Amino acid sequence: LYQVPKERIKTVNYNVAGLSGGVTAKELELLIKRHIPEFSVIYKPDPKVLEYFQARTMEVLDDTKAREEWGWEPLYHDLGKQVLDFIQEVRKWKK
Repeated sequence: LYQVPKERIKTVNYNVAGLSGGVTAKELELLIKRHIPEFSVIYKPDPKVLEYFQARTMEVLDDTKAREEWGWEPLYHDLGKQVLDFIQEVRKWKK
């Protein structure tokens, strides 16, 4: 953004969405298990938190302006690649 010519910037605030669509905890668990088969998780959802999110509709962020005005795009277009990259980073720092 710093390198974009000032005249191209027409918006004061930008939404940047990253990956589109949501992911469930189970889907994330399965993606992690592809790389760490022994991975396990215990789900203990808080009923109040569940109620809060079930009562709301999640709005999708529109990042069109950021893409058009300064060429922003997410680093990851695939959640599987994002999970793998995260695992690799953690393993690097764990050594």
